[in-house]
Amino acid sequence: MKIEYMILEDRAQALGGKLYILGGGWSISHAQAYPAPLNLAIGVGVSYTFNEFGMTYPWSVTIADEAGIPIVPGMSGQLPAPQPLAQVPKGLTKRLPFVLQIGLVVPRPGKYSIAVRFGSSTVKTDFDAIFVRAAPGVTPPDLPEPTPDEPRN
Repeated sequence: MKIEYMILEDRAQALGGKLYILGGGWSISHAQAYPAPLNLAIGVGVSYTFNEFGMTYPWSVTIADEAGIPIVPGMSGQLPAPQPLAQVPKGLTKRLPFVLQIGLVVPRPGKYSIAVRFGSSTVKTDFDAIFVRAAPGVTPPDLPEPTPDEPRN
């Protein structure tokens, strides 16, 4: 089993052999205060050969700060390489999408690494958590505009 790709997303779903992505490909998370909540999805494409059908592989995900200290408990499990449909010719390599939705707390601004392992295949990526200030009188895009009788801060 080999990891072909990994991508960070806001949300994702693996369904019918496809990866459905919402807000994918980011590398910067920003917050007005830390510690800050962060919901993310890790989308992974793993490939396996015809000879690996039916085998089960261990997987694990580690998210750590710049010092290599995990910021969430390690996540792990087992992934079986499913049997192919009868019409799939022998010798083809099959790709299987995998998604892990994670809610975590980013303790402080900085660089964070994500390592994903399937069997003996490992890939790593990272993201930067940065501090941003809200501009005075500006409503963040995900909040409704105040009504005329509500004060603006």
